[in-house]
Amino acid sequence: MPLKLGAGAAFVLLLTGQIVSAEDICKATKDKTVTIINNQSAPATVFINFGAESVLRPKDLSFCQQQPDNCQFTLGARQSREITNPQKKKLVMSLAFNKPVDCGSTKAEITVNNPDFCDNADVSVVDGFNERIQIKVDTPPNIVLLGPPKGLLGNQQVFGVFPYGCDRCAANVSPQPACGPYPPNQCHAGTKFVTDELTKLAPDRQAMKGWIERQGFRVHSEGRYLTGAWWLSAENPRMTFTKLTVRWDPNIAPSLSVEVG
Repeated sequence: MPLKLGAGAAFVLLLTGQIVSAEDICKATKDKTVTIINNQSAPATVFINFGAESVLRPKDLSFCQQQPDNCQFTLGARQSREITNPQKKKLVMSLAFNKPVDCGSTKAEITVNNPDFCDNADVSVVDGFNERIQIKVDTPPNIVLLGPPKGLLGNQQVFGVFPYGCDRCAANVSPQPACGPYPPNQCHAGTKFVTDELTKLAPDRQAMKGWIERQGFRVHSEGRYLTGAWWLSAENPRMTFTKLTVRWDPNIAPSLSVEVG
């Protein structure tokens, strides 16, 4: 039966899994299934690029015209196709519709069934836009919607979308690749709020960690340099695509660096 999900989205990636009972889904059983959905009234060509660390490979997908690291297939109008993965192998892929995964295409980027770390997903228009893609992550009791993007520009407030030219979510890529040059002021808002709040607490690392955790993040790694500087990284354990990195260096002004994305 055809599936239709995502208001205003031409295409949807549905990520489903069993009920998450663990407090931290990074430690939960990795059993996600990925389904690709075409909401349009016309067929679409699906392009998939597999990451080097992906255990599931193009050869595992009999329906996909294969090359060593990528494949493509036609998805009928208002039809869906599950990524065949009965053993729930680690899957790392970037996917685009009606245009290869390259400059000018909207991309869905996912890592699922990762035995070593959190699964994650995002919609990216970092290199351009051509289709409205949404990712729905359905792992009870949580349902998270990422995207769809509004278009090439204007995605600063769209949850789960990396805006045009913003590969660090809140910052432009540097140096700019061939897909640019990029217009200013397209990256996500919200970083200033986080920076302002943490600045009030700096350099009290424990107080900063407490504030970060009250926002729903989990500090998963931290360290200190010989210079006296320190850093910590955090992720939201219910929405693992949301990352926070804080660096404090008393030898540099301004001493506090915050990245959100």
